[in-house]
Amino acid sequence: MLIGERSFKIGDRIIVGNQEGVVEQVGFRSTRLRTKEDSVLTMPNSVIASAPIDNMGARSQRRLTTSFLVHPQTPLPLLIDLRDQLRAWLYEQPNVNPQKIDVHIHRIIDAGVELTLTLYLTTLDGIEETTCREAIHCQLLSMADQLGVVLASTQQPLPAETVALYQGMTRKSA
Repeated sequence: MLIGERSFKIGDRIIVGNQEGVVEQVGFRSTRLRTKEDSVLTMPNSVIASAPIDNMGARSQRRLTTSFLVHPQTPLPLLIDLRDQLRAWLYEQPNVNPQKIDVHIHRIIDAGVELTLTLYLTTLDGIEETTCREAIHCQLLSMADQLGVVLASTQQPLPAETVALYQGMTRKSA
């Protein structure tokens, strides 16, 4: 039945119930998944057939959502400038769907002002997704530093060595 439905194929990363892994083998009685811990999980096909299957390998886009706090004393024009520059940079990125970019001031709390970023990556595999996520986070930190925006968690601008390190990582991964 699983083979006929073609819910997944060998090499797809799937979630069945609370189990996740890459499909290595589909047999008549069971399916084998390689877990994140690099173990092999053998699941009876009767369990798979009766559970919802989330085929992560069939995604055409991968969502990235991240939030960060800006120091509460940050002037509003500086905050807006950071938001707008980040949004403009994201529109230029080839692996970001430009129709699904949302960068906004999410909320104000005692610790600072929270900005939220939600977008969809049009990546091909997990490694490329990780590389894109890292580049976006590095760019965000670099822009904040260049504008003099202090992140609430650090309470001080990032040291120049840290920014240079992030920028170097971004250039190498690009």
